[in-house]
Order: sequence, then structure tokens, then C-alpha cells
Amino acid sequence: YETQGVDQLRKFLGAAQAAPVPEVLHAEEAFEVRIGNTTVVGRIDRIDRAADGSIVITDYKTGKPQSQEDADESLQLSVYALAAREKWGYRVDQLVFHNLQENASVISRRTDLQLEEARLKVETVAQNIAAGKFEATPGFCCSFCPYRNLCPATEKRLYSIPTAKKISNRNN
Repeated sequence: YETQGVDQLRKFLGAAQAAPVPEVLHAEEAFEVRIGNTTVVGRIDRIDRAADGSIVITDYKTGKPQSQEDADESLQLSVYALAAREKWGYRVDQLVFHNLQENASVISRRTDLQLEEARLKVETVAQNIAAGKFEATPGFCCSFCPYRNLCPATEKRLYSIPTAKKISNRNN
């Protein structure tokens, strides 16, 4: 991984040196944004002011490259735009997923209506979680999820009792 990381960094720096230099407003900036009765806490990788004055939020990705559809539908990017507006008064023009492995970016934008829809989605999800109405989706991320000890999927996996059929199949 170290060699891969160094290679990604070299490619990134090479491309960055060839591009126009934006004004970096924030890097690894923490935020808290109140959405309904919920406080969403996060960290934005980078916020720039481009040469034309536009505000650009970049989220760096090290894994699988994100598609245009991923960026356009990303609740994460929408929440970043909401946080930037609320915390710093920025009207975000571009939301970017930048994949370090491919050294490629996917650029998305949000309308005021899309940001309001994102706000409503966060409120709905928070209400459902508070009411215990959410389905766990077990997968790769479970192994390092900070909530795995509270997750119903973990509980189900740890405390499930094998059925008689499963037990008899093991003995054969």
C-alpha cells in the first residue's frame, strides 16, 4: 500500500502543479450542521475559491472510483454543501469526488431544491433511526464501523441459534 500511496501522491502533485492554483479556504475542516433535530458532524477534505470566484468542495477518494451518478446522488456531498453554506456562508458551485488512484475527478452541482431534498432526507433518516426503524445493511464496512457493537445485524450474527437442519448438516 505504501508504494501505491506514493505513486498516487506523485500523480496527484504532477497534475496539481499543471492546473491553475485555487485559493484554498479550508482543508480537513470539521463542521457541525443542525438539520431538523439532528446535528450532523463531519469533516470536509478541501474547500477552494477558484480563479472565477466560485466555491468548490473536493472529497478525496482512495478506493473505487466514483461515477457521475454517484456524485450527483451523493447525500454526503449535499450535506457538505449545506454545512459550507451554514458555517461559512458559502454558496457552493461545484462538488467534486477526486479519486487519487485514477487521479480523476467527477464534478457535480446542487440546486437549492436538491439541497432542500437532502435536508429532508437527513431529517427522515434521523427520525427513523430514533424510532428504531432502519434496516442494517451488513457488508465490508461492518468490520471497522464504530457502531458495530450497537448494530442489530451484529447482534443477529452473534446470537443466532443454528437450526436443527444446519446442525445436522454440520455433522454429516
